[in-house]
Amino acid sequence: MPQGRGAPFGLYVHLPYCLHRCSYCDFNAHVRSDPPFDAMAAAILADLDGQIARFPAMAMRPCTSIFFGGGTPSLFPPDRIAFLIQGFAERLKLIPDLEITLETNPATREHGRFQSYRDAGINRMSLGVQSFDEADLRFLERLHDADQAQRAIQEAVAIFPRVSLDLMYGLPGRDLAHWQEQLRQGLATGVGHLSAYQLTVEPQTPMGRGHAAQPLALPDDDLSCDLTETTWALVDRAGLTPYELANFARPGQRCRHNLHVWRYGDYIGLGAGGHGKWGEEGKIWRRANPKSPEGYLADPHQGPWQRVLPEQGLEEALLSGLRTSEGVVRKRVQARTGLSLPLIPETLLGGGWLNERGARIAASREGWMMLDEVVVRWLVHAQEVRSRKG
Repeated sequence: MPQGRGAPFGLYVHLPYCLHRCSYCDFNAHVRSDPPFDAMAAAILADLDGQIARFPAMAMRPCTSIFFGGGTPSLFPPDRIAFLIQGFAERLKLIPDLEITLETNPATREHGRFQSYRDAGINRMSLGVQSFDEADLRFLERLHDADQAQRAIQEAVAIFPRVSLDLMYGLPGRDLAHWQEQLRQGLATGVGHLSAYQLTVEPQTPMGRGHAAQPLALPDDDLSCDLTETTWALVDRAGLTPYELANFARPGQRCRHNLHVWRYGDYIGLGAGGHGKWGEEGKIWRRANPKSPEGYLADPHQGPWQRVLPEQGLEEALLSGLRTSEGVVRKRVQARTGLSLPLIPETLLGGGWLNERGARIAASREGWMMLDEVVVRWLVHAQEVRSRKG
């Protein structure tokens, strides 16, 4: 049965406003000259009230994390962030050791602003640096320069107990040595958490349309593998452990919110474009809010709850769980989807793509590189077994 009455959940808050939409960005981000911060904060709390009315257990189960994502959440004034956190505390059962993350753009850093966010309740800062190379930053249309990035990191490390850094590799025309230098600079900052992503050129973005007209010199498969393997090697030497495909942490520095989501736990989604998943009474539900800020402000309750079928839930649980180094746990998957894990094909175990240790199944690093194919093979094999029995 999905998620018992005492099962924890996370809270994701999407704050959609940005100073500038970068050419590669595929997130729900909107540029407005005068964002209505007060109205958006009020709509978010009204949205939460509506979701609690639909599922009253939301107010009784323990909330273990809040994650402010975007967009650029650090555009929101600290007092509005404090207002939201207080509103959540009045409506939800927040645990004492609550993780509260705020995504930040170094370009929005102002003197004293980080301390104000800390005073508001933020205890984990995630900095979207992407690169320390000026040419890279111009190509990505980031609004900060390398010096601003370094100063933002230094200030964040001095103020917040937990700081994460986002870096991006696989940029056009860049070789392995270039990425090694960017990664070394990031690791030298001493942050406790690093997210390292390969640039993905989405077709509907300005970069994607430009790539279709005049192809960019993106890395081939061999270079992509070298970039990934080099990342794992360098972070390992620096004392960070890979706990997910693109996320690395020192002891005690893992992002509890994201880890909960990857474990197929429940989370409430608020804000324009926010997504949520909720399990109750043996069923799994998903909800997606309207992406338009204006549409959300007009009616924050319009996102419908949609039922997730058990088979779909099992596929989602495998895809998200196998992204992590801990993998999937049989009892946890069954508790959250209502279905048992299917028999693993010998080709995945013998081929070294999956490892089975008791009730836990995890992908090897080779399996991580081909994760979508691994899950498809597993599910196809399960269907074939059912058909033969049927």
